Amino acid sequence: MGDMDKNCMYMKWFMGLERIPDTEGDRIRAYIRSEFRNENARISFFVLFKFSKLGRRCASRGKHKKGTNGTVYSGHRLEISEILNRPNEWLTNGALEIDYGIHLEAFHSDDGIWNFNFRDELFNVRKDLTLKVLTQSETYNRELYCHKAQLQFHSQFLTSKFSIDDPVFSNRVLPLNDDFRPDLTEIALQIAHGVRPPLSIFGSCEVVKIAEKLKLRNVSRYCERQMIQCMDEWDYTYFFNEWDDDSFLKTAIKYDLNHLLAHMMTKNYSIEKICDRDIQQMSRNTMMLIISQFMETYL
Repeated sequence: MGDMDKNCMYMKWFMGLERIPDTEGDRIRAYIRSEFRNENARISFFVLFKFSKLGRRCASRGKHKKGTNGTVYSGHRLEISEILNRPNEWLTNGALEIDYGIHLEAFHSDDGIWNFNFRDELFNVRKDLTLKVLTQSETYNRELYCHKAQLQFHSQFLTSKFSIDDPVFSNRVLPLNDDFRPDLTEIALQIAHGVRPPLSIFGSCEVVKIAEKLKLRNVSRYCERQMIQCMDEWDYTYFFNEWDDDSFLKTAIKYDLNHLLAHMMTKNYSIEKICDRDIQQMSRNTMMLIISQFMETYL
C-alpha cells in the first residue's frame, strides 16, 4: 500500500484478504496491517473499509502493540459463493474493489509519550465537530486539525467563537498570525488535549505565550509546573542572579503564574528585581505575594 514517515517513525502499510472457513460456506474479509522499523513504536489508527459494490462502509480501530504487527479487519465478511454466483454485482472487470481509508489518530516512539496526530484531517467525523488551526511562519505553514469541543471547553477565547453569526469563525477555521510559531502551537494543542511532554525551562516559557493568547489556562499551568521542576534541578544562582535576563520573571508576572513566582521567592530570587516590575501588569495574587515577601525581607 505504501510507506509513512511520522515524526521520524517510519512505518509500512499492507492490505489483503483473509479466507475464513465456515461450515455454511467460506467467507473473506479485508485487513490492513502496519509494520515498524522501531520495535518500541506504537500507534492508534482508524480504518474505514468499503466494498465498492456493496455500498456499505465498515469502520474499525486498531492499536499497534510492541513486538507484533498491528492488523485491523473489516467488520463485514463476504461469502465466496455469493461473489461467484453473482459476479456482475460484486466484481468490476473481474476484480473485487475495496475502498479504504487510514487515519493515524495517535502515536509514540521511544519516549513512550502518546501524541495526537493533528496534521492530518479527520475523516468519518462530522465536520462541525472539528477545528482547523492555520499557523504560519517565515519558513513554512502548517494546518492542524483538532476536536473543537475539547478546545472550547478549556479556552475562554474559543468558547464564544464558531457561531453561525461569526463571519470569521463560522467555517470552523482558526487563522493565526506569525506570532504563533507552528511547532510551539502544536505543542500547546497537544497539552490542551492531555498530552504531557517534557519541556525545557525555555520551551515552557515560549509555549506559555502561545497558550495565553489562546486562553488555554490548563496549558499555562502545565508549563508552569515544568518550569518549577527545571528550576529545582538546576542552579538558581546562574539563572536569576548571574545571568542578566528577567524573561522568567516577566513571564511569571505577565501571565499570573503565581506558583512559579512564589517558588522563585522561596529560592531567594532578588526582591529588588521583582519590585522594579510595573505594578500595572500584576494581578491581585501577584501583588499580595510580592508585598508579603517584601515585608519578610525588610521589616
